[in-house]
Amino acid sequence: MGATGNATYTTANGAAYAIEKVIRTDFKSLWDHAHPLLAKLQTGANFNKGGQIKGLTLILPVQFDDMATPVDGSAANNLTALTPAANQGDTQASYIFTRYHGAFWIDPDEMKLLMNGERGNFLGARKKQIMQSYRKAASGDIAAAALSARANLLGLRYLLSTSNSPGGISQGGSNTYWDAVVSTTGGTFAISDVDNAMDTINRKGRSKVDLLLLSNNATVNIFGKVRDNVANLQRITNGDTTAKFGFSDFIYRDADCALDPDLGDALSTTGGFMALSTDSFYWMGDPMNMSVKVRDLQGTGAVEYYYEAWVCLANDDPGVNAFYSAYTA
Repeated sequence: MGATGNATYTTANGAAYAIEKVIRTDFKSLWDHAHPLLAKLQTGANFNKGGQIKGLTLILPVQFDDMATPVDGSAANNLTALTPAANQGDTQASYIFTRYHGAFWIDPDEMKLLMNGERGNFLGARKKQIMQSYRKAASGDIAAAALSARANLLGLRYLLSTSNSPGGISQGGSNTYWDAVVSTTGGTFAISDVDNAMDTINRKGRSKVDLLLLSNNATVNIFGKVRDNVANLQRITNGDTTAKFGFSDFIYRDADCALDPDLGDALSTTGGFMALSTDSFYWMGDPMNMSVKVRDLQGTGAVEYYYEAWVCLANDDPGVNAFYSAYTA
């Protein structure tokens, strides 16, 4: 009989089973704790919904232009037949699923601890370690400037541009619809910059900003500047986000204002903020899609535990999102 008290499992397999159970319990809430954007998506309409999965790619339908002839009013007793108008600019955006994977092993000394009743503390530490590793990887990818790939999620600094190709569609040129609202003039931060970004997006009529990601690093603290600017105007601490998602924020113009330390680290010695319309984002992947494989490390007495998850972050309208950067004060 194994040390777990179950004749079916050896000590190693029993440990794997216990670790998998605790990780699966927490993995369901992993992604909404990994980053404020994912927290907003988790409560929205596009979390594991929308688009079409083809192989290991998420396909989103995109329409660049309105109909050539818009709907109009009709005069009284008008008997003129309508002229059908075809839709313009139909296309699709495709985003690759990312495969996160990680592993750790239990050596013979640790196996002895399992046998001596220390399993609870030991498994808790292992669980915390691997969960934090996944959070760090996801949050770092989101703040980066890379297109979605097998090794990384879509980076917001890649999406929020006027010269990249998110979803396989080129920005710039005639595709201004696909361009994000971008400013790199920087300089000294002013709250009017946030207002300008939100107003520019909101007046497009396609969506509304509901999340502000604010940077913070050793040089420039945009999160602090926004908080100080709105302290006497409209600052409401949102306790729900702390309770549900593990990050605290405040509300400005009906948008959650969240600290994004990874954005601050990525910008290094300057500051920036992102104004996001989260209904333009999609998250796909089973929230409990984590598998475990157990195998002996030959000749060592140790056992390896391997985990993986397949997830995808996508967007069908970069034009309703903004990135203002290069702030030095």
